[in-house]
Amino acid sequence: MTFKNKITGVVALAVILTAGLSVTQHLYAARAYWVTPKPPSQLQEDYSRFNSAWFAGGLPVNVIVEYTATPYKLHVMGLTDVVDGHFVIYIDPKYHADSKAADMTLLHEICHIRVWDAGVA
Repeated sequence: MTFKNKITGVVALAVILTAGLSVTQHLYAARAYWVTPKPPSQLQEDYSRFNSAWFAGGLPVNVIVEYTATPYKLHVMGLTDVVDGHFVIYIDPKYHADSKAADMTLLHEICHIRVWDAGVA
């Protein structure tokens, strides 16, 4: 391999990486325009539906689903916590580009409730 071929390869790689970075930055910059948030009431209904379909209605019915960042400023997609004696599931909107992603995170968080050790009303 000649020096000219090595330089050409390095330049080509740099161009490809720069173009990829540019495209990625533009996608994230445009994210606010294509994110369609799921209304919190829909997530609450989804919890009830998933409880019936996947857990035979065996989970608490007084679970609150919040479509907001976690109260602890963690960088997580979702979080299950106990507040005032009942479960609260937080679904962070900034990590969910569509309803399907929010539903998948909700299902994941519901699994935490199913295996929670301590008794919660």
